[in-house]
Amino acid sequence: MSDKSHYTSTQAASSSPGLRKERGIYMGLPWYRVHTVVLNDPGRLLSVHIIHTTLVSGWAGSMALYELAVFDPSDPVLDLMWRQGMFVIPFMTRLGITDSWGVGVSREEL
Repeated sequence: MSDKSHYTSTQAASSSPGLRKERGIYMGLPWYRVHTVVLNDPGRLLSVHIIHTTLVSGWAGSMALYELAVFDPSDPVLDLMWRQGMFVIPFMTRLGITDSWGVGVSREEL
């Protein structure tokens, strides 16, 4: 294979002085090198971004389900969500406060 677009981390690190070496292993490529590898292949660039979006939304969904399973609503005043270690659900509730199902905070139709 004579394709020059596929580098191993050792080859890329030897040509890039900005990478640090830790325990004999090069710590990956800098972000601009990774994007230049997939930049000339639109299908690969699109698939990388779709996979990233899938991973992020999968993490958020699974964390929301986990937080919902362990949430204790018995004392909402003194035992708030963030005191129970919640992270995703409080941010999700903030997203729906200003414009939720066509009704604003002041109860007027949007």
